[in-house]
Amino acid sequence: MRLINVDTMKMEESIDDGNCLYLILSHTWTAEEISFQDYMWLQNHEEEVADGVIDELPPKQLARAMAEAEALRRRAGYKKVFNFIRRARRLLEEHSDSSPPTLNAGGRSPVYVWIDTCCINKESSAELSEAINSMYRWYKRSDLCVALLTDVAGVVADPDGEFGKSRWFTRGGTLQELLAPDEVVFYNKRGKFIGYRSRIAGSIEAITPIRKEYLLDPANRSRLRKAAVAQRMSWAAKRRTTRIEDKAYCLLGIFDVSMPLLYGEGSKSFAASSRRSSRPLTIKPSFPGATIGM
Repeated sequence: MRLINVDTMKMEESIDDGNCLYLILSHTWTAEEISFQDYMWLQNHEEEVADGVIDELPPKQLARAMAEAEALRRRAGYKKVFNFIRRARRLLEEHSDSSPPTLNAGGRSPVYVWIDTCCINKESSAELSEAINSMYRWYKRSDLCVALLTDVAGVVADPDGEFGKSRWFTRGGTLQELLAPDEVVFYNKRGKFIGYRSRIAGSIEAITPIRKEYLLDPANRSRLRKAAVAQRMSWAAKRRTTRIEDKAYCLLGIFDVSMPLLYGEGSKSFAASSRRSSRPLTIKPSFPGATIGM
């Protein structure tokens, strides 16, 4: 698992998701998201600036590099990532149900964030396949899952208002992001706290075909994978995805199965996820307001 250290803002490789503190962002994509390549380019650029190496570039090349870096920082996707990283430690402390485990005898323990836009190298088909099959586990194991509703201005979880009409509730990818974590905390586009999934479960039930019992605390939600296959399939039926195969892939963790990433199969992938649920493979499955400025 690749994570971003919130103190250094550096991407770190091969982090054990079961042995570190990390927050995870649930959101809907826009045209201005930054990729893994974008983030790494900017990280390397900032290291070169700090080391003075960039000053050795010819003037035109230097100007071009500085302009490219500034253009990346202006993108809405970068601002979303930056603000999430900047507020991560405080968010973890605010939403911990006990003394936050961010200190140890040697000082502060590292805190990380994971964001799907820039923490997966989507140019690697093997890495993308592994990520899609691991997604449910990563959300399940996170210390805090933050759902950012960028099209909601208010702070009321009204199923008949803008909250209920949010694009977040219509996308395939956010289905397991809603269900996998032990708790989800919702924020609006201004970074204002809306509520916890467990406390606004009635509103979410009115918006989605998912019954309230599957949205409550972990003790009640142990029934999640005991729901009928047809019922679980229905949760994704009206959700939209960029590709039809993604509708099947967003169900993998919910059915506790894994399968290869094969774009081009269309609706066959959706049927395959249902068939595989009768012979599940092993995919291992934390509790995580305020203004967060995202």
